[in-house]
Amino acid sequence: MARSSSTAAPVAEPQSPTGLFPHPANCHYGKGRVGEQLRRIVAALAVTLGAVGIHHARQGTGRLWAAIAGTTLGTVGLLIAINVMWALRS
Repeated sequence: MARSSSTAAPVAEPQSPTGLFPHPANCHYGKGRVGEQLRRIVAALAVTLGAVGIHHARQGTGRLWAAIAGTTLGTVGLLIAINVMWALRS
């Protein structure tokens, strides 16, 4: 007697357009309230340390372009995190 298989065909997981980074649906890190708070803390820390880097670069220690780039990226990350939290408020 032939055994019938009741398994369904595997469902493909969503992929990112470039394939370089995991799709947000497959990413388990940073989900929920704790992950969002952690992102905001990390982004705020990046802005603060970037501002300190700019201060020291203007005094001659370090590269100004690197400090400005880091501060800009931290600011963008902080704004994105705040906007996401603002949009998810009920």
